[in-house]
Amino acid sequence: MREKTDVSNIKTGMFVNEMCGSWYDHPFRSANFCNQVWIDTAKCSDV
Repeated sequence: MREKTDVSNIKTGMFVNEMCGSWYDHPFRSANFCNQVWIDTAKCSDV
């Protein structure tokens, strides 16, 4: 099962399935291009 979460909630053992945001739309002057990610809870060792 996929679940969307904030990047600040990512922990070791989580399986990041997809990043929210586009490289093409990213202003490379800023450090952050992705605020949320999709994790696969079926592949995570600790959720």
